[in-house]
Amino acid sequence: MKTCRSCQIQKSVEEFYKNRGSCKICVGERVAIYNVVHAKQQAIRKHAYYKAHQARAAKLNREWCLRNPTKNQEYKAKERIKLRQEMLNAYGRKCVCCGEIYEAFLTLDHIGGGGKAHRAMVGNGLVYRDLRKRGWPKEGFQILCMNCNWAIRFGGICPHKENADAKAEVAEETGC
Repeated sequence: MKTCRSCQIQKSVEEFYKNRGSCKICVGERVAIYNVVHAKQQAIRKHAYYKAHQARAAKLNREWCLRNPTKNQEYKAKERIKLRQEMLNAYGRKCVCCGEIYEAFLTLDHIGGGGKAHRAMVGNGLVYRDLRKRGWPKEGFQILCMNCNWAIRFGGICPHKENADAKAEVAEETGC
């Protein structure tokens, strides 16, 4: 048995770190308080360390990727899937035109065009990352199925909307 220097409670030796007078619980509480009080300083220190070692970390990362191409491809594939899921969650997970919910058919649409310019600006394949960095902005983007997206891209109006308008006209004419 040993008495904690901080809480003055007698505890078993297993409840202490080696060569410490305070028990693990008291040490943990002190560390938590320290981290809260010094959070800003720690963040500044971490950022400075990151900046000082950024080139080395990038080099080590490139080397690892070259040594482990299969693992790197698997990691990137998982990240792409995760990012796509985030995008679908952010924009509603269904086609705003026809209501399609099957994920394989869904895609991101730039309302009013601009997808080509957006890809040119951020890099091909980096649109989702750009949108995540910007907090998934709702204005200017929507989920469409590929059919609706291509119909709008090449025809200007989706057949679902044309059909809905035609049905509305028939209903109006017939009084149904």
